[in-house]
Amino acid sequence: MKDQDTWGVTELSKRDEIMRKKFLELWPMPSSDFSWSGDSFDEYGLDEVADLTGRKIAGYSFLGTRYKAKNWVDMIIGVLSDINDLDPVALQKYVPEGTEFPGRYFSSTPEEYYFQIAPGVFFNPGSSTQTKQAALRVIFGNIGLNENELSFELYKAKDTDSKE
Repeated sequence: MKDQDTWGVTELSKRDEIMRKKFLELWPMPSSDFSWSGDSFDEYGLDEVADLTGRKIAGYSFLGTRYKAKNWVDMIIGVLSDINDLDPVALQKYVPEGTEFPGRYFSSTPEEYYFQIAPGVFFNPGSSTQTKQAALRVIFGNIGLNENELSFELYKAKDTDSKE
């Protein structure tokens, strides 16, 4: 290379190839027997009866769109917000005092621990995972959404029986 008289595209390409080979000779690519299994998460649909209490959520899919979720509160607030975007009147029926389940988790005024879903619609997610699922089932049924339109991605359950 050092004896090269001209540096055109051809010469630079040759130089590039020589340097690549020398680099890989000095620093070879690491090898690994790692194989991605592709099943890092357990998936459950709202339409499935499963006790998900104590399970950590990684994300959810609603109406074909996948969302990340740090926790179950993120999920339910996200789903309720999307439902409100689809039908701004859908959640209004739960706001008046004394409405049946899941009405007790809704309010027309901001209160402690409530999240605003829409103007005049606030939701308190302070309930068990099972209650959140039950509330969503009722809401889905009332607005004509199939429960299979919502699925949860959960981190794999740790096998507490295995000794490693």
